[in-house]
Amino acid sequence: MKRFFVPILAVAMMFAAGCNNDATSPSVSLTGTWTLRTLNGQQLPVAVGLNTVVTGEQLTLNNDGTYNDIVLYSGGNSSTEIGYYTVSGNAITFIDQTDNIQYQGSISGNVLTAISGSYTSVYQKS
Repeated sequence: MKRFFVPILAVAMMFAAGCNNDATSPSVSLTGTWTLRTLNGQQLPVAVGLNTVVTGEQLTLNNDGTYNDIVLYSGGNSSTEIGYYTVSGNAITFIDQTDNIQYQGSISGNVLTAISGSYTSVYQKS
């Protein structure tokens, strides 16, 4: 009986360690590409300045806790933000290394909402 108990216990412990029973954890893998769907509640394209219109955005979260965010503007221009992110439950924190700011967000299913200054960006997992 002792011979079977140890392997069964080891398998049970490995299974329990691999399961995430945290009810507040995101239900999808965070890593990968997230596509901007709305900016301040408006569908794209969205004017963000006198002659500046956001036409698209791709936020990529990497396994190593880094991210890059590419924003596309009318006229073919773009800007790139890089930094780090951390996750706690459904909350996500971005540490922007490009502009030296930090901002918050949340994840619900395959939707990520980020709030930075006066902008609320809603992304969907691609």
